[in-house]
Amino acid sequence: MSGRNEIVYVVNDNPETRATICCYLEGAGLDTRACGSAAECLNESAATPPCCAILDIELPDMSGLDLQLELAALGVPIVFVTAYSEVTAIVRALKAGAVDLLQPPLSRDNVLVAVNAALDQYRRRRHAQVTLVEVRNRRARLTPRERQVMRLLVNGMMNKQIALDLGISEVTVQIHRGRIMDKMRARSFAHLVRMAQTLESSLDWEEFS
Repeated sequence: MSGRNEIVYVVNDNPETRATICCYLEGAGLDTRACGSAAECLNESAATPPCCAILDIELPDMSGLDLQLELAALGVPIVFVTAYSEVTAIVRALKAGAVDLLQPPLSRDNVLVAVNAALDQYRRRRHAQVTLVEVRNRRARLTPRERQVMRLLVNGMMNKQIALDLGISEVTVQIHRGRIMDKMRARSFAHLVRMAQTLESSLDWEEFS
């Protein structure tokens, strides 16, 4: 657990359950927001986005499964805490990406393990988003020709092959390669390939065509 900058929403219409879960989380140094309904959660999260949320499947105003979809669209990992045992609902929750589904009686350790897994997922997503923005900014510094050369390089073509394909000299390819490495701040060719994969995974790779 990394501290008070990570906010966990606890959405449950049972005051005792909410208080117990919040006690576990706050004891581990996490900031919590306790909500008795989906509407309250959505209202508060608009101003203070959660890093993860612990939801009950059965809420008074909206299905926890529907709330899961609302929050998942914002990139919020979900843990369910519920006595609800209908297999269809459980399967739907897990297929929609729930990190875990806990059932009473709850233990401090089980809750913290599930929340820590959800927060780890949140941190990985945030890191990936920051990395993508950084790589996009570097890519924006490349000229159209440098983008062409980079695409061919990371696809495994040798300098001589690139020169023939683009109708330029091999020396010019080498110059472009050096500039690409510099502008992309690539520590190595392998690092350049990983950055290209980051762009490809976000569909940005098409911009190199």
